[in-house]
Amino acid sequence: MNIVKNTLVVLTTCFILASCTKENVDGSKIVGQWMSDNDPEFITTFNDDNSYTDSEGGKGAWQCKNGMLTITNDYNPFPLVYDITSLTDEYMYLNILGEDESFTKVGCEHSLKKRIVGKWQFVKEVWYDEYDDEENLDSEPWGYIIDSDGTLHEYEGNESYVYGTWRIEEHSFIVSDEGEDEGSSYIILLTDKKLRMTSYPDEGYAEFRKVK
Repeated sequence: MNIVKNTLVVLTTCFILASCTKENVDGSKIVGQWMSDNDPEFITTFNDDNSYTDSEGGKGAWQCKNGMLTITNDYNPFPLVYDITSLTDEYMYLNILGEDESFTKVGCEHSLKKRIVGKWQFVKEVWYDEYDDEENLDSEPWGYIIDSDGTLHEYEGNESYVYGTWRIEEHSFIVSDEGEDEGSSYIILLTDKKLRMTSYPDEGYAEFRKVK
Protein backbone atom coordinates (compact mmCIF):
# COMPACT_ATOMS: atom_id res chain seq x y z
CA MET A 1 0.00 0.00 0.00
CA ASN A 2 1.01 3.64 -0.35
CA ILE A 3 -0.32 7.04 0.51
CA VAL A 4 -2.58 7.76 -2.44
CA LYS A 5 -3.29 4.32 -3.87
CA ASN A 6 -5.07 3.07 -0.75
CA THR A 7 -8.81 3.27 -1.33
CA LEU A 8 -10.01 1.13 1.58
CA VAL A 9 -11.42 3.99 3.61
CA VAL A 10 -14.73 3.88 5.41
CA LEU A 11 -16.48 7.20 6.02
CA THR A 12 -17.24 6.37 9.65
CA THR A 13 -13.59 5.58 10.30
CA CYS A 14 -12.57 8.89 8.79
CA PHE A 15 -14.86 10.72 11.17
CA ILE A 16 -13.46 8.81 14.14
CA LEU A 17 -9.87 9.48 13.16
CA ALA A 18 -10.51 13.12 12.39
CA SER A 19 -12.12 13.61 15.79
CA CYS A 20 -9.09 12.28 17.67
CA THR A 21 -6.83 14.83 19.27
CA LYS A 22 -3.11 14.44 19.87
CA GLU A 23 -0.06 16.59 20.11
CA ASN A 24 0.53 18.44 16.86
CA VAL A 25 3.43 17.30 14.72
CA ASP A 26 5.56 19.64 12.63
CA GLY A 27 3.70 19.48 9.32
CA SER A 28 6.48 21.37 7.55
CA LYS A 29 8.59 18.20 7.74
CA ILE A 30 6.15 16.50 5.37
CA VAL A 31 7.15 18.83 2.54
CA GLY A 32 9.43 17.00 0.13
CA GLN A 33 9.66 13.72 -1.75
CA TRP A 34 8.83 10.44 0.01
CA MET A 35 9.26 6.87 -1.14
CA SER A 36 7.04 4.11 0.18
CA ASP A 37 9.12 1.38 1.85
CA ASN A 38 6.61 -1.08 0.40
CA ASP A 39 7.21 0.23 -3.13
CA PRO A 40 10.37 2.39 -3.34
CA GLU A 41 9.69 3.26 -6.98
CA PHE A 42 6.48 5.04 -5.96
CA ILE A 43 7.35 8.61 -4.97
CA THR A 44 4.95 11.15 -3.50
CA THR A 45 5.93 14.82 -3.56
CA PHE A 46 4.30 17.02 -0.92
CA ASN A 47 4.52 20.70 -1.87
CA ASP A 48 4.54 23.61 0.56
CA ASP A 49 1.30 24.95 -0.97
CA ASN A 50 -0.46 21.80 0.36
CA SER A 51 -0.70 20.16 -3.05
CA TYR A 52 0.88 16.83 -3.90
CA THR A 53 1.83 14.81 -6.96
CA ASP A 54 3.04 11.24 -7.31
CA SER A 55 5.18 9.26 -9.72
CA GLU A 56 2.12 7.67 -11.37
CA GLY A 57 0.56 10.99 -12.34
CA GLY A 58 -1.75 11.34 -9.36
CA LYS A 59 -2.34 14.70 -7.73
CA GLY A 60 -4.43 16.28 -5.02
CA ALA A 61 -4.17 18.13 -1.73
CA TRP A 62 -2.83 17.33 1.73
CA GLN A 63 -3.27 18.75 5.20
CA CYS A 64 -1.60 18.04 8.53
CA LYS A 65 -3.65 18.82 11.63
CA ASN A 66 -3.84 17.34 15.13
CA GLY A 67 -1.31 14.67 14.25
CA MET A 68 -3.33 13.51 11.24
CA LEU A 69 -2.39 13.57 7.56
CA THR A 70 -5.42 14.03 5.32
CA ILE A 71 -5.20 13.31 1.60
CA THR A 72 -7.88 14.42 -0.86
CA ASN A 73 -8.07 13.86 -4.61
CA ASP A 74 -10.59 13.42 -7.42
CA TYR A 75 -10.49 9.62 -7.56
CA ASN A 76 -11.29 8.74 -3.94
CA PRO A 77 -14.84 9.49 -2.74
CA PHE A 78 -13.69 10.28 0.80
CA PRO A 79 -10.54 11.81 2.27
CA LEU A 80 -7.77 9.42 3.31
CA VAL A 81 -7.00 10.16 6.96
CA TYR A 82 -3.73 8.81 8.37
CA ASP A 83 -2.53 8.86 11.96
CA ILE A 84 1.06 10.15 11.94
CA THR A 85 2.75 7.90 14.50
CA SER A 86 6.25 9.30 13.86
CA LEU A 87 7.70 12.04 11.66
CA THR A 88 11.31 13.16 11.31
CA ASP A 89 13.40 14.76 8.60
CA GLU A 90 14.31 11.25 7.34
CA TYR A 91 11.31 8.97 7.81
CA MET A 92 7.56 8.96 8.41
CA TYR A 93 5.33 6.30 9.98
CA LEU A 94 1.61 6.33 9.28
CA ASN A 95 -1.33 4.18 10.35
CA ILE A 96 -4.69 3.81 8.66
CA LEU A 97 -7.41 1.36 9.67
CA GLY A 98 -4.91 -0.35 11.99
CA GLU A 99 -2.38 -0.97 9.21
CA ASP A 100 1.12 0.50 9.53
CA GLU A 101 2.93 2.10 6.60
CA SER A 102 6.46 3.50 6.54
CA PHE A 103 8.13 6.02 4.24
CA THR A 104 11.68 7.22 3.72
CA LYS A 105 12.49 10.70 2.48
CA VAL A 106 14.27 10.68 -0.87
CA GLY A 107 17.97 11.22 -0.25
CA CYS A 108 17.74 9.75 3.27
CA GLU A 109 17.94 6.08 2.36
CA HIS A 110 20.90 5.82 4.74
CA SER A 111 18.43 6.12 7.63
CA LEU A 112 17.29 2.55 6.98
CA LYS A 113 20.69 1.34 8.19
CA LYS A 114 20.26 3.16 11.50
CA ARG A 115 16.62 2.23 12.02
CA ILE A 116 17.05 -1.50 11.42
CA VAL A 117 19.76 -1.96 14.05
CA GLY A 118 18.50 -3.90 17.08
CA LYS A 119 17.01 -7.18 18.22
CA TRP A 120 14.09 -8.42 16.14
CA GLN A 121 11.88 -11.31 17.25
CA PHE A 122 9.98 -13.35 14.70
CA VAL A 123 6.20 -12.91 14.96
CA LYS A 124 4.60 -14.56 11.94
CA GLU A 125 4.66 -15.32 8.25
CA VAL A 126 1.84 -14.03 6.08
CA TRP A 127 1.03 -15.70 2.77
CA TYR A 128 -1.38 -13.81 0.54
CA ASP A 129 -2.99 -16.95 -0.89
CA GLU A 130 -3.68 -18.55 2.48
CA TYR A 131 -6.52 -17.74 4.85
CA ASP A 132 -4.57 -18.05 8.11
CA ASP A 133 -1.28 -16.44 9.00
CA GLU A 134 1.46 -18.76 10.20
CA GLU A 135 2.41 -17.46 13.62
CA ASN A 136 5.43 -18.36 15.73
CA LEU A 137 4.27 -21.27 17.87
CA ASP A 138 7.76 -22.38 18.89
CA SER A 139 8.41 -22.77 22.60
CA GLU A 140 11.48 -20.55 22.34
CA PRO A 141 11.39 -17.08 20.78
CA TRP A 142 13.83 -16.64 17.91
CA GLY A 143 14.93 -13.94 15.56
CA TYR A 144 17.93 -11.83 14.59
CA ILE A 145 20.22 -9.34 16.24
CA ILE A 146 21.33 -6.72 13.73
CA ASP A 147 24.44 -4.98 15.00
CA SER A 148 25.56 -1.52 13.91
CA ASP A 149 29.00 -2.89 12.95
CA GLY A 150 27.45 -5.02 10.18
CA THR A 151 27.36 -8.30 12.12
CA LEU A 152 24.19 -10.41 12.02
CA HIS A 153 23.35 -12.87 14.80
CA GLU A 154 20.55 -15.40 14.89
CA TYR A 155 19.16 -16.29 18.31
CA GLU A 156 16.77 -18.78 19.85
CA GLY A 157 15.88 -18.39 23.48
CA ASN A 158 19.07 -17.36 25.30
CA GLU A 159 21.40 -18.83 22.69
CA SER A 160 22.81 -16.87 19.75
CA TYR A 161 25.48 -17.29 17.11
CA VAL A 162 26.99 -15.24 14.31
CA TYR A 163 24.92 -15.75 11.16
CA GLY A 164 27.03 -13.55 8.89
CA THR A 165 27.23 -9.90 7.91
CA TRP A 166 24.58 -7.57 6.57
CA ARG A 167 24.20 -4.48 4.42
CA ILE A 168 21.37 -2.53 2.80
CA GLU A 169 21.27 -1.68 -0.88
CA GLU A 170 18.20 -0.03 -2.43
CA HIS A 171 15.77 -1.26 0.23
CA SER A 172 17.21 -4.78 0.11
CA PHE A 173 18.64 -6.44 3.24
CA ILE A 174 21.57 -8.53 2.01
CA VAL A 175 23.21 -11.25 4.10
CA SER A 176 26.77 -12.40 3.38
CA ASP A 177 29.01 -15.11 4.79
CA GLU A 178 32.77 -14.97 4.32
CA GLY A 179 32.41 -12.39 1.59
CA GLU A 180 29.80 -14.29 -0.41
CA ASP A 181 26.20 -13.06 -0.65
CA GLU A 182 23.88 -15.73 0.78
CA GLY A 183 20.51 -14.10 0.23
CA SER A 184 18.51 -10.90 0.25
CA SER A 185 15.07 -9.71 1.30
CA TYR A 186 13.13 -6.57 0.48
CA ILE A 187 12.31 -4.28 3.39
CA ILE A 188 8.62 -3.47 2.94
CA LEU A 189 7.89 -1.99 6.40
CA LEU A 190 10.22 -0.59 9.04
CA THR A 191 9.03 1.32 12.09
CA ASP A 192 10.45 1.63 15.60
CA LYS A 193 8.47 -1.48 16.60
CA LYS A 194 7.80 -3.54 13.49
CA LEU A 195 9.81 -4.98 10.58
CA ARG A 196 8.48 -6.77 7.52
CA MET A 197 10.73 -8.34 4.92
CA THR A 198 10.12 -10.58 1.93
CA SER A 199 12.03 -12.45 -0.73
CA TYR A 200 8.78 -13.02 -2.64
CA PRO A 201 6.86 -9.71 -2.82
CA ASP A 202 3.86 -11.21 -4.62
CA GLU A 203 3.49 -14.13 -2.20
CA GLY A 204 3.89 -12.90 1.38
CA TYR A 205 6.25 -11.62 4.06
CA ALA A 206 7.81 -12.33 7.44
CA GLU A 207 7.05 -10.00 10.35
CA PHE A 208 9.30 -9.23 13.32
CA ARG A 209 8.87 -7.04 16.38
CA LYS A 210 11.63 -5.09 18.09
CA VAL A 211 12.55 -6.30 21.56
CA LYS A 212 15.09 -5.23 24.15
